[in-house]
Amino acid sequence: MKRNSSAFRISTNKERSQLRGRLVKDKELFKQPHKSHLGECPICFLPMPIDENKSSCFNCCCKSICNGCVYADYKSSGNINCPFCREPGVNGDEENDKILMKRVKANDPVALNYMGRKRIDEGDIDKGVEYLKKAVELGDIDSHFRLGGIYYEGEVVEKDLEKAIHHYEKAAIGGHPQARYNLGCFDGGNGNFERAVKHLIIAAEQGLEESMKLLRDFFSAGQISKEELESTLCKHKAAIDATKSAQRDAGEAYSRRIGI
Repeated sequence: MKRNSSAFRISTNKERSQLRGRLVKDKELFKQPHKSHLGECPICFLPMPIDENKSSCFNCCCKSICNGCVYADYKSSGNINCPFCREPGVNGDEENDKILMKRVKANDPVALNYMGRKRIDEGDIDKGVEYLKKAVELGDIDSHFRLGGIYYEGEVVEKDLEKAIHHYEKAAIGGHPQARYNLGCFDGGNGNFERAVKHLIIAAEQGLEESMKLLRDFFSAGQISKEELESTLCKHKAAIDATKSAQRDAGEAYSRRIGI
């Protein structure tokens, strides 16, 4: 039987094009980010801790400040002002919402992210997702991560794995360690251990403890070498150490004393 050589070439060229597309995408996806999506504290310029409890975001300017700088500012002034723009603190959810909405109307992506999450928590799913999508359009990495989780869980919107992976990948490329970890878990769960390890190594080297723990399990299962694990552990510790300072330690100690 004669083979249709023309159809065969078309099929082969299409497959080659798809393969090139995947390789280009993977090259971007697995590139080690220079820093996490959180960047640096705008006051002390040290890398921001991955743990969100170790920083505070002020609605007046939507700047995230490490708790060490928040504490240092409070200690020197005795007032709870924004350490960045010096706006005085306000009490009450209603007043805070008014301030936040000013930033939302100014198309601040951080404000859109916070308002989107708030609306979803309050049960206004459509409006919340709308805010997050707007933040994504403006380049907010955390909003990609939030949308990835929303589509993956399928609790407040219809489950859509393709959209979930798309948003997780965009967040991971932007330096979001938790999104990277989730991709590693997804690939590992599907038996794609080589890809899973790549994701988990990047997340661990950004300082994510959960990723380091899972890599130890992968080592026990023979999915990562001892040399790779030790190298990743060194970079993991270096990333965590880079976020530490005496000022931040003092802020944490103060928070523990007053029960925050």
